[in-house]
Amino acid sequence: RPGMVTTPADAPSAAVPVADPRAAAAATVAGVGRHWGLLATLGVLSIVAGLAILAWPRQTVLVVAVVIGLQLLVNGVVRLVQSFAAADASGGERVFLALLGILSILVGVLCLRNVLQTVAAIAILIGVFWLVGGIIDVLGGLFPGSVPGRGWRLLAGALGVIAGIAVLAYPGISLAALVALLGIWLLLYGAI
Repeated sequence: RPGMVTTPADAPSAAVPVADPRAAAAATVAGVGRHWGLLATLGVLSIVAGLAILAWPRQTVLVVAVVIGLQLLVNGVVRLVQSFAAADASGGERVFLALLGILSILVGVLCLRNVLQTVAAIAILIGVFWLVGGIIDVLGGLFPGSVPGRGWRLLAGALGVIAGIAVLAYPGISLAALVALLGIWLLLYGAI
């Protein structure tokens, strides 16, 4: 019968229901998304990226764009997984997490696609991401029962909004200033 697995011929005749593969996949993603190690890994990667950026501030736009792009891709994947795994989150918060994940992946791909973009273009992309991400984190932190560490999420969101506004207000800032701001933001984001 479809959806049933039979036992070997020498065993007593019985049929065992097979779990829906989609439900199993969803349960796996939900388990990974709720695991503390996912956010810890994102935090460590953010700290490593921030330290690398601060250690070599005079490196080329190529290095900065690749580091930013990779961090945004990882962040996007983590946010998408969280959007499926946030059992206590409302539908609206899940949508926000998914949108932030998609935005993060798109900005990461744009940074990696043409690494010789101007500093102003990279600054605008980062500024928009920080501003939108900060707003989403602040809104998510306001919902009771949202992800653990609401206070830290609110702080990270406020820092993201401030950094995003600063970068968007002054997109022509020097690469050194942008690199320093990005490195500090990644360190704080990873620590929080």
